[in-house]
Amino acid sequence: MSKVTNVVLSSTTKKSRFRKPLYRHENHPDVDRWLDRFERLEGGLFTMNTAEFEGHTAAEVAHAIREHVIDANIQHVVIDNLQFLVGSTNGARFDKFDPQDAFVRQIRRIATDTKAHVTLVVHPRKEPTNMPLTLENFGGSGRITQEADTVLVIQRRKNDDQTYSKYLHILKNRFGQRKVESDILEMRFRPEVYSHDIIERR
Repeated sequence: MSKVTNVVLSSTTKKSRFRKPLYRHENHPDVDRWLDRFERLEGGLFTMNTAEFEGHTAAEVAHAIREHVIDANIQHVVIDNLQFLVGSTNGARFDKFDPQDAFVRQIRRIATDTKAHVTLVVHPRKEPTNMPLTLENFGGSGRITQEADTVLVIQRRKNDDQTYSKYLHILKNRFGQRKVESDILEMRFRPEVYSHDIIERR
């Protein structure tokens, strides 16, 4: 679920998957081979635009997501992003529960019932400092991070020379084991393929 158009989403997915800029002349011989490989991937791509649910309650949105997951046997759901989605819905039918918390509970229930993996994009509270983000920077009640099995954060931080570096923070990993030297990994963006690489430190 996103506000991104299908054309942009498909184009970005292909560039990230191929890991090489196929639009460059030297890579043109590989285009057919990579497109054929992409078409052989199991499953399909289903999109739900957030604009379709303006004025609906968060419960109605969650119900629509559940129906899509069950009907199409979807294994991975991406919701981008929580604040925009819940902010555009009608929360009048919620009593004592905050709409955001209620929606997160329902999405967690969908993941548990259907075994689908859910990636939920959440923007943290803006902080004036250049300090690394923590779990306390997300959500009002903490339910978002409580319900999540894994919490990964991408953060830009200003360097002493006024340039910026980007980091991946592993804030929570409920089932996985520690597989990195540090819980903070530096990343480098590759604009030609819309992807990031982890910078190896030796």
